[in-house]
Amino acid sequence: MADKNFTQFAEDATPDTGVWFVGTNQAETVENKFQALNLPFVAASYRAVTATDTFVASDGTIDCISGAYTVNLPTAVGVAGKTYTLKNSSTGTITLDGATTETIDGVTTYPMATQYESVSVQSNGANWILI
Repeated sequence: MADKNFTQFAEDATPDTGVWFVGTNQAETVENKFQALNLPFVAASYRAVTATDTFVASDGTIDCISGAYTVNLPTAVGVAGKTYTLKNSSTGTITLDGATTETIDGVTTYPMATQYESVSVQSNGANWILI
């Protein structure tokens, strides 16, 4: 199983993951290595925002770095297991809002009034749950 050994870990500026594992024979992306090992792969991205915004499929973490505003979640339907993290690095209140009537642990909005507070949510296929 020589091809499953990681001989070197290096960063490479790639738009997909930003990180590469270099194997014994050729460079492969992290995702390819995880697939070869039959392991789940989750690429989480970071994005800083300063105004109302919406999580998109490629997001992992949104960091609210100034102001007070709302960050919207996309629909939880059809994406069971998808997770997002919201960080309030500002001094204002940041509100996490579920899509339309979808809830976050039973409520439609989740206010975050404490600086440096963070929350992670996961889709259960119908709504969002705090994890």
